[in-house]
Amino acid sequence: MTKSRLKKKWFLGIMLFIVAMGIVSSLVLDSIVKNFLMKQVPEQTQGRYFLEIESLSCSIFQRKLHLFSTKLLPLSGQNIGSQAVFSIEIGELELAGVQIWRLIRNKELVINQVNILDPLIAIKRGIELDTLGNDNASGKKENIPFIQVNGFNIKNAHFTVIGHDSTNSIAASDASFSLQGFIYDPQSLSSPPFDFEDFSLSVKDYSMALPDSFYTLQASAVTATAESESITISGLELVPIYDIHQFMEKKREQADRLNVFVKELTLQGLDFDRILEKELVASFVTIDSLNLVAYRDKRYILPSEKYVKFPQQ
Repeated sequence: MTKSRLKKKWFLGIMLFIVAMGIVSSLVLDSIVKNFLMKQVPEQTQGRYFLEIESLSCSIFQRKLHLFSTKLLPLSGQNIGSQAVFSIEIGELELAGVQIWRLIRNKELVINQVNILDPLIAIKRGIELDTLGNDNASGKKENIPFIQVNGFNIKNAHFTVIGHDSTNSIAASDASFSLQGFIYDPQSLSSPPFDFEDFSLSVKDYSMALPDSFYTLQASAVTATAESESITISGLELVPIYDIHQFMEKKREQADRLNVFVKELTLQGLDFDRILEKELVASFVTIDSLNLVAYRDKRYILPSEKYVKFPQQ
């Protein structure tokens, strides 16, 4: 037997072995990974949530994980108390370029690309609006590993926040979000301990019920990018929830009932680091076509802080 034929047999044997391993891994590994994920969610959330996965595809050679019709749901009948509770349904989730050895060896989550398609996100607020049922709310220290995601994309997302009184407070549809070069380092001395190279955001049909329960803030479209350091809001409206008579009856004192419409509002030169610190700093603001209508019924009394007493009083 010549050396060339021997090499061909060795090459063919290796290829058959790789194909056989791929078939076995696709049959066995998918089930192992699926059961592992569904088991880990209740354990990591102290039994508050469970995971449903319709189907899963895992490839070691391509370093890909593909999930279809995935649901993260709260356990029914649990007592959330003052904490918020959320549910997430994702049509398709793809993780590509997962560095498995760094996850196993160093407990570092490094992923080249994350793609999320058709997510439905709903959050029901608790009485304490700043808690989401995480460990910080109970005083426990979070154990978040090092995370690096080179590309993160969300498409066609729908988002709803429901108040603790079961009324919708925030809603948005057809949202897209892209994040590039994201790194979270728990050992970092900077605050916040994460950084990113660029991001872009696009949202349609945004609405938010304001805390005073008298107005709704609406926008037909919102776009933002870190590269341009700008946010553009189209079709911005401040809409009263009640008609004129109901508004005044509920106020029970003189107050301006406002209708405001802005065709387009643009903020440029934004410092997004300051936004993360709950500070809005912009170098330039452009307002296109502002319409404002104010109504006040003066048959009602003035507010106590604006009431001026007569000298004899």
